Amino acid sequence: MIHAADVREWRNRDVVNTESHKIGVLEAVPLEDAIAGPDHLKVGYVKTLVKQAPSIGTDDVLPAEQEEAIFKHYGLAYKPGAAGERQLARR
Repeated sequence: MIHAADVREWRNRDVVNTESHKIGVLEAVPLEDAIAGPDHLKVGYVKTLVKQAPSIGTDDVLPAEQEEAIFKHYGLAYKPGAAGERQLARR
């Protein structure tokens, strides 16, 4: 599993699916159950699903109202923190 603190050093490395086919580079792909390889990350999502995902700008903050849609697209449960903290768009 990839820890959030390690994500920055993996940016722009290849992301592959479970069959080791490249689906993109690490910018904004859910890393749940990701496996680190020597020069790539393997995620459990097919390329089509990733390509059809709502866009997250890499230089901007994700608008709060779009956050839940990202989770739903990947079939992940979305639950903001007890005080309304967001799950994405952290710096």
